Amino acid sequence: MSRKMLITSMVLLGASQAYANEEAFKQLDIDQSGAISAEEAAAIEGLQETMAEYDLNGDRELDQQEFAQFVAARESKSAS
Repeated sequence: MSRKMLITSMVLLGASQAYANEEAFKQLDIDQSGAISAEEAAAIEGLQETMAEYDLNGDRELDQQEFAQFVAARESKSAS
């Protein structure tokens, strides 16, 4: 299974949401910097295009909390 498919599955299907978010974040944070860059965000459809919306501190990266907000918003949209 490709990294992109694994991450997408974890985000969309997730067994435990907190675990899924943490694991997806770790998989996306390829350089293990503690943040998801725009380049790393390209692995999830729609994340790179909407990063600014979730980048609350304006550092042009997503920390784990900001990423969790993206996931929650995406789940909310898919439940509608």
